Amino acid sequence: MKKGKLAFHKHAKEVIERNLPEMFGGNNILYVAIEMFASVGEKAGMCGSPVPVLEAIETLSSFIDKTTEEDRILGEYGERTWKTYVYVMSGIVGRLILERLHPESKVLFAREFEVEEDHVLKPSWPLGHAIENLIH
Repeated sequence: MKKGKLAFHKHAKEVIERNLPEMFGGNNILYVAIEMFASVGEKAGMCGSPVPVLEAIETLSSFIDKTTEEDRILGEYGERTWKTYVYVMSGIVGRLILERLHPESKVLFAREFEVEEDHVLKPSWPLGHAIENLIH
């Protein structure tokens, strides 16, 4: 996994740096992580309330390192699932995005939102894109 992780990190960093502005956000700005970004944040133990971006970066880094070490310990013939790799790669992308945020920003990792009793909204990127187009 280590070799693949390094190659993926390099590629993801190039894409993110090319497409996201540096230091966006600011004090009292909250970003909501959805879908796989939210999933890896929840898996790393960050869910339920907003987290300062610097704490989120540290937590995702620790999660990636821990998961990579667990994979190393399994050895060449250890049993793995696709989820092992998805969480590490999603964590890498998430951390790279968080590193572009202003250090005083906060992030909320949430895959679902209860809109009202018994009505759960599971936002997705197409929903965000549609809302952005409606606003502009």
